[in-house]
Amino acid sequence: MSTRHLYITPSVAEALHESQLDALELAGLDCSYQMKTLESSLKLPFAAEESDNCDLVVTTAPDFLAIASHSPKIAQKDLVLLNLGGNTVLKNRLHPVSPCFTVGASTPVILRGVMGSILEFRVGVGHRGPLARLANANGHECFQCEITSSSQRLKVQEQVSQFAKDVIRKHRAQIAQGTAQYAKSISDILDELLMNAIWDANPSMHSLDRSQAIDLEPGCEVNIECACDGTNLSLTVEDKQGTFPQSAVAGPLAYALGLKPTIQVNEGPGGAGLGLFMILQRTSLLSFEVKEAAHTRVTAVMRLDESVREMQARPKTLLLFDEGMLEKPLSAGTPPSSSCAS
Repeated sequence: MSTRHLYITPSVAEALHESQLDALELAGLDCSYQMKTLESSLKLPFAAEESDNCDLVVTTAPDFLAIASHSPKIAQKDLVLLNLGGNTVLKNRLHPVSPCFTVGASTPVILRGVMGSILEFRVGVGHRGPLARLANANGHECFQCEITSSSQRLKVQEQVSQFAKDVIRKHRAQIAQGTAQYAKSISDILDELLMNAIWDANPSMHSLDRSQAIDLEPGCEVNIECACDGTNLSLTVEDKQGTFPQSAVAGPLAYALGLKPTIQVNEGPGGAGLGLFMILQRTSLLSFEVKEAAHTRVTAVMRLDESVREMQARPKTLLLFDEGMLEKPLSAGTPPSSSCAS
């Protein structure tokens, strides 16, 4: 098996603290990648035509723009945009090429977990979503349910909100001040994601009156999971449609990068218009796992070690794991390590 590489551009090497660089290197080792620093952001060691390549390049905003302008085929799936703030160089430059992976520069533990999840996906086998590498298995608590009718929405919102209140109260001694309102936020986020999963994701539901209760057809149930490990409070909603388009994250991505985009509502397949902006305002990380015609799994993560004000001030992480990018496994090598980042 040829060596997989996680490349970082010189500006990334200069911008990150040593502990953050160590976290990137460890994330690479978790998934059998070797980290290297490029001599120049435009001197990539692979070509866009190499469809079986599984290497990744971590870039800053100016690097991303330079590489995307030179090699647009590489930009979406082979680049990870490190969100350091100060991304004005990208204003009005993200369309039609935008990165699937935008990572907010954060603590080493979070950086390692998020990057490990991206690499796990990029290898093409065994991807479990970002939460598997962020969450601490010790003390992990979870609420799960299945929606079979839109009439269940309000009850489930109340259950999820109560679960969040209970775990926040339980971990009050070790979490940041100002996190109590996360219980209300997670209920609002669930409402938005259920609207998308029940109506927007299913083309046959677009024209229905949403004030009227509907029963979901067998095989179209929506699954919900709210989990907490004492540090991460997460909400995952999964539909069975797999219609979420990459274009739906263009505006939210610009918002996550601090570019103040014009907010528009997407009424097409997948929905996800104005609501995604609201969700990004209230979360640290938002990810989409999409398999066309099979499922869309959306996960929103709040950090209980950050107050709401701290969370809103930090650069956001926005991830799109679209299995359509992986027409075949990118590598037939050893599956990535299952070690947890925390």
